[in-house]
Amino acid sequence: MVICHRGETASGRLPAGFGLVLAATLAVGPGCSSPLTAGSEAAVPTKAKGTSPGQARRVLVATVRPSHEPLKRSTTQPAHVEPYEKADLHAKASGFLGAIHVDIGDRVEEGQVLAELTIPEMQTQRAQKQAAIRQAGAGRRQAEAATEVARAGVEAAEVKIVEVQASVKRYEAELTLAQSEFQRTQALVSRSAATASLLDEARSRLHAAEATLAMVRAQVKSSESALSQSRAELDQARADADTAAARVDVAEADLRNLEALMTYAVIRAPFAGIITRRLVDPGAFVQSAEARMADPIATLVRVDRKRIIVDLPESEAGWVKIGQPATFRYNSVGPRSLPGKVARITDALEFASRTMRTEIELDDPAEIRPGSFGQATITLADYPDSLMLPSSALLTGAEKPAVMVVEDGRARRREVQVGLDDGVRVQILSGLDGDERVITEGKSSVRDGQEVEVAG
Repeated sequence: MVICHRGETASGRLPAGFGLVLAATLAVGPGCSSPLTAGSEAAVPTKAKGTSPGQARRVLVATVRPSHEPLKRSTTQPAHVEPYEKADLHAKASGFLGAIHVDIGDRVEEGQVLAELTIPEMQTQRAQKQAAIRQAGAGRRQAEAATEVARAGVEAAEVKIVEVQASVKRYEAELTLAQSEFQRTQALVSRSAATASLLDEARSRLHAAEATLAMVRAQVKSSESALSQSRAELDQARADADTAAARVDVAEADLRNLEALMTYAVIRAPFAGIITRRLVDPGAFVQSAEARMADPIATLVRVDRKRIIVDLPESEAGWVKIGQPATFRYNSVGPRSLPGKVARITDALEFASRTMRTEIELDDPAEIRPGSFGQATITLADYPDSLMLPSSALLTGAEKPAVMVVEDGRARRREVQVGLDDGVRVQILSGLDGDERVITEGKSSVRDGQEVEVAG
């Protein structure tokens, strides 16, 4: 009779957790072993036939095959409803409320007149600015007329210069003739062919021609000076005309500014929505929005779209993405759940709360009201066919996720890429194809390449 070994380890002692669970050997013959105790990761080694005490022993292990299962991860958090847009409507100008055409609960369209202010002083200012425009226009016309006069003066001065320059040429020719006559008479007198009186007359005519030419040349310089002055006057007139035109532009701009302020006396809806607050009545004095602590006239909210506000904790923030399906459950008129999608995320955590603001938009938001509270459920991950393993199959203390699989009677270490892990099951993204036998119990007692025996 041969008695089988009873769970000896390499050191000859039973590992912790086994105790005296194995009460007796169940088989007779070489190489038999006792079954694995349920829930224990320790293995029952047996001597392989023909091995010596110093050789590696086969370890009894339990295995499981990966399963294909649907996997979904979601988060449910408190949420509340806010309008898609909200505006407190203020007046840009100060005045008395002449009329208000809406009350709370009224639905309004974009551009609809909601209230009107009465500001009498603006009418007076408008008349003043219109008179200033007329005055500036008259000044511009006067300056334009002065420009035309100056331009005509320049033209006259230019004509005068042309005339004087023509006279210069004429008197230069007369001077040349007088010089020739004087020289000829002088030659005749030297030959006693003419009397001295003729020479005196020729000299007088020469002096007269020189004086006349000098006078005409002086007139040229005077005309040139007059032309320069006329051109300067034209430049000044043009500058005055530009200034007058600028005064007209300034006066017109002042009027447009006042008329813009007058349009602020009419309060219009910036978008379509519902009036949720009305804070003033006709006859009340309304302060400009530029004044500190100015109260609004009314509050308008847009309700054709709504924002479902959720603050996700840090542990869930990394999973949320725009477009993920979501539902909003509320109890305003009985338990209801409305479908929607994640529309916006801040992509940053609030420092104080360590949460990330997330906004959901519903497919049909008509039946809920801003301010409602409820719970939002966001589907963070949805895998209809995932390869799953018990979380206990992963090796502990490894730098990278890994498991031990049985191949040809030996334990083999296999690195894997993991996905979702809820502490019970873990998603395997790569590294296994689903046909392997993955060691779940006894994996801590085997080494890569060691012979193992699969229980069961």
